[in-house]
Amino acid sequence: MLKVRYNIGYDASLVLWGLAEGVDTMEDSLMLERENLIQNVGIAGDDFLFVDGSGGGPTTATMNAVIRMLEYSSEQSFFPELFAALPVLGVDGSPTYVQCGRK
Repeated sequence: MLKVRYNIGYDASLVLWGLAEGVDTMEDSLMLERENLIQNVGIAGDDFLFVDGSGGGPTTATMNAVIRMLEYSSEQSFFPELFAALPVLGVDGSPTYVQCGRK
C-alpha cells in the first residue's frame, strides 16, 4: 500500500488498528493513535495534527515529528519491510509521472 497512493486504504487501516485496540470509530482511533505517538514513540503532541488516516486536509507534522517517527521505526523489527515498501521518487506512484515528464 505504501508504493501507491491509496488514501481510503490508509483510512481503513487506521480504523482496523482502532478495532484491534478496542474502539470502533475514526475519531476514537485517532485519539488512541495520538496517545500512542506521544507516550510510546516520543513525539510531542504539538508537533502533529492528524485528522484521518490518509494525511490529507489540515493534517500536519513537523520535521521533528517525522524524524522521531523514522528513528522509532528504524529501531523496530519491522523496519526492513517498511523501508523496502517506501516509495521511491521517480519510480513509484504518481510522482513517477512528474519526475519522468509523463502525464
